[in-house]
Amino acid sequence: MKITIRIAAFFCTAAASLDAAATAESPPTAPDDVMVITATRTPVPTHRVIAPVDVIDSATIERSMAMELGELLRFQTGIDVVRTGGPGQQTSIFTRGTNSNHTLVLIDGVRINTAGVGLAAVQNITPEMIERVEIVKAPRTTLYGENAIGGVINVITGAPDGPDLSAFGGGGQDETLKLGVAAGTVAGGFGVSGRVQHMSTAGYPIVEGADFDSGWDNTTVEAKVGFDRDRWGVEGRLWHSEGTDEFVTGGSGAPLAPAGQDYENQIVALAVRTQLANNWASVVDLSFNTDDLRQQQSSDFAETKRAIIDWQNTIGLGDQHTLVAGAFIANEDVTGQSFGFPLVAEDTDTVAIFLEDTADYGRHVWVLAGRLSDHDAIGKDFTWNVEYGFDLTDAMRVTANAGRAVRAPSASERFGAFGGNPELEEEDATTVQAGWQWNFVPEQNIRLDVFHTEIDNLIASDANFQLQNIDRARISGLEAAYSFASAIWSVRIAGKLQDPENETTGTTLLRRSEESATVSVVRNLGAHQVGADLQLVGSRADFGDQRLAGYGLTNLTGRFAIGARWRLHGRIENLFDRDYTPAYYDFDVRYRAPSRGAYVELRYRMN
Repeated sequence: MKITIRIAAFFCTAAASLDAAATAESPPTAPDDVMVITATRTPVPTHRVIAPVDVIDSATIERSMAMELGELLRFQTGIDVVRTGGPGQQTSIFTRGTNSNHTLVLIDGVRINTAGVGLAAVQNITPEMIERVEIVKAPRTTLYGENAIGGVINVITGAPDGPDLSAFGGGGQDETLKLGVAAGTVAGGFGVSGRVQHMSTAGYPIVEGADFDSGWDNTTVEAKVGFDRDRWGVEGRLWHSEGTDEFVTGGSGAPLAPAGQDYENQIVALAVRTQLANNWASVVDLSFNTDDLRQQQSSDFAETKRAIIDWQNTIGLGDQHTLVAGAFIANEDVTGQSFGFPLVAEDTDTVAIFLEDTADYGRHVWVLAGRLSDHDAIGKDFTWNVEYGFDLTDAMRVTANAGRAVRAPSASERFGAFGGNPELEEEDATTVQAGWQWNFVPEQNIRLDVFHTEIDNLIASDANFQLQNIDRARISGLEAAYSFASAIWSVRIAGKLQDPENETTGTTLLRRSEESATVSVVRNLGAHQVGADLQLVGSRADFGDQRLAGYGLTNLTGRFAIGARWRLHGRIENLFDRDYTPAYYDFDVRYRAPSRGAYVELRYRMN
């Protein structure tokens, strides 16, 4: 409970001092009043969204100087990010205590979780292409399909609204190198943009006892071309990420040895928009994405190919109701080989229809949604969401929501050579949440959320090392957040307490903290800027009854403007050089986190 008391005290002190600063130095601004689309698949201002939503905006992304998406997510409340080493290493995301394959990751609405293992390669998503990240911490299988038990992370890429050119270059610790260029224009309804970037690091010995470095490199190409008229439009999108990831093999008595793998991730998409009536917009999004991973020391590989047709109709019914009706069709093809054993998997087809009604009657807002799906692995299924928000005053609001979400077993769980079971059923989760939000002055906001999730049919190995639906989990928790924004200061303080329990074994779910807190403070000095980020993570359970100690991580950032178009950015990672353990590699052998490092970037933007 000490962390709760400290967070509460920090909230009160910060609120009082910053209120005075805002009154003296800047006009009121709204810290959380931005438009988000992921919670309901329609644009809604955050103060009217019922489900808990966090947004990482472009200013925060630029300030972070992050190498990949996992580095951005680690300072978000309610998310445990476990990365087994430096940039580009295997990364797992645990949203509000749920499993790492219970968070659905999208790029511009297209799912990238592999059908092979159910995870998304977030370590291969570079922030330079991102305009913002929307994080919905609530079940969303109803709107986006399987995997969205803990929530959805939607990476939204940007496009210029006029002629623009930008470039950056930088580097730092462990021979880190970052280079990139982007350009685009819009004229007469026609828009085109493109981006090419390369990042690499020589890395460091990521496993205790290793005497060699494990590096990573990534080259990303992104492009958009579109034509937009009053009542129709079309847009083509490409995202391509490829590179090499070095890691460690051996252990359990065998000597540690370097290894590597080549990866390639790609999305090709075409969206067609039509305005069928003044109150009826229709969008058909066709996409094809691949996830290809190939080992350098053997013939092992894993490849997912997925084709999707996603049709959404948004219909306004009077001034109060917005109806979203759509259909989803997907085909997944998985091939692979593990330790020389081929993965003989069947193609998986999914067909679904979904319906959502958002009603806004002034002080009352509610959302009702349902999805009927037919998935080859789990058959017919129905998922739902019920949400309600009530404005107690103009500045204070309470919310409540509940939903059912599922995860279909992955191809490796069904057909893998080691314990695969084609008879596996879906993992089934029900979540209930309640929230309270208070904008006690225009530029300051406090939010409190409580949540409870129960997951049945969790997939685990039995005594014969056969995968079965035999586990059950119960997760309860509390989140609190305070935010302040003005022309001079920006502050966010947040904390989480949760109890992620495996009810079958009576143990804590692995690699998830029971308490954590984050603090971000940014001070604008005219066109310049300085900032600090603090992350506190409590102890966590790991494999073999091992315990991961808690830790604190502090980063410093700075920006120096050189004229109107040039900026020099700097970051000090792990300021106090904390030696902490993100996870264990083997019994009593730990993964090592990055030590203190300095990084610098020079950026140019024409407009």
